Amino acid sequence: MNLLRRLAERLRAALAAIRGLETGIVTPLPPPLVDPRTSTASLVSRAEARGAADAATGMLDSWSFGGPDVPGSDALDPGYVRILRQECEVAVATLREQQAVTESRAVHVRRWRDEADDLMGAARARMRDVAVREAELEARTVRRRQHRAGVDVADLPAVPLEDTLWEGETRTLGPFWRILILLGLVAAELPVQLAVYGYFLTGVSGIPDLTLPLAVSTSLLLVLGPHVAAVLLRARQATGGERRLGLAVLALAAPWLTVAVLLGLLRGVIFEADPARLQRLHLTPVTVVVMFVAVMLVIGVMAFMLGLSRRHPFQEAYVRQRDRRNRLDSMWSAMAQRIHPAYQESEAHLAEQERSVRASYAAAEEAYFAALARTVGDPAFTEAVQQRRGRRPTVGELA
Repeated sequence: MNLLRRLAERLRAALAAIRGLETGIVTPLPPPLVDPRTSTASLVSRAEARGAADAATGMLDSWSFGGPDVPGSDALDPGYVRILRQECEVAVATLREQQAVTESRAVHVRRWRDEADDLMGAARARMRDVAVREAELEARTVRRRQHRAGVDVADLPAVPLEDTLWEGETRTLGPFWRILILLGLVAAELPVQLAVYGYFLTGVSGIPDLTLPLAVSTSLLLVLGPHVAAVLLRARQATGGERRLGLAVLALAAPWLTVAVLLGLLRGVIFEADPARLQRLHLTPVTVVVMFVAVMLVIGVMAFMLGLSRRHPFQEAYVRQRDRRNRLDSMWSAMAQRIHPAYQESEAHLAEQERSVRASYAAAEEAYFAALARTVGDPAFTEAVQQRRGRRPTVGELA
């Protein structure tokens, strides 16, 4: 059942991804007016070229930035500097808008991923509770035994139950090996049923030969019955599991034992019909009955144990939700990267990107002023530029 459920979940996730591709949910964003990912080197190179060009026009002099006693104002800045500042704000706004649009388009996958992560954490907490409860029961048993042996309980080492942790998920047989073992048990049961039904049904007139169908169906029932019962009993420990399954298993056990005993008796009757064969083998009909009943009991118990040898339902829930979380996280990352390659889920990363954009444009502004002073080469102009640059926030202040 878990295998079928996992296959259904994967198929549903794949269909959701396909529907998303068809409806344009993961269509890449259009190119922005101002690319926030423009490199610092490109901005600085462009600013230096513009600064040299503006200085060569002769339209700027030492009084273009105001006197030393003039209060600082953006109106005194060159036009290109004001353009850089406007582009910086547009780039930061574009970065935030791209982040918001990306999250809105893939928010359903993120919500599924977070839900699976919460369920995984809840299953892990429940497994820790089970581990604490088992440790407490084991500690009580040890103390009772030590008390009966005359050992002072106070001398025993006390381990806080809060320090008891779940040791992790167990490794169980995969579906392929389970099916293989079940088929092997059916194959081991089949010759016994063929011998019994073949003795009674072969050559009976008026009815078709039902030896093989009856042998196969009986073998399947004798193997799958205990296995299904064990699976249901194991699932009974899960949250919301049906507590009346024990009665159903007992109701199944009675007819199963009846069939096993009757088939063993029939096998003994078959051998009893040929006393010479029994004398050659030094066997009695009772020995034959016990042997074949034991064979069917062993096969049934093995099928029952195979059904019980599964993860605890809380462990199974943990593994299932972890796999689902990982799949959805991969889908979320793929969708976000296709919509916006520079997307960062963390708010800290987004803030770091904004600081990087502002620092890049501040560096471009400083490069523009430096190119102006270098190209003009006038000490008074250079002093005015330095005075104006000293009134602007530095790169460190912007970061």
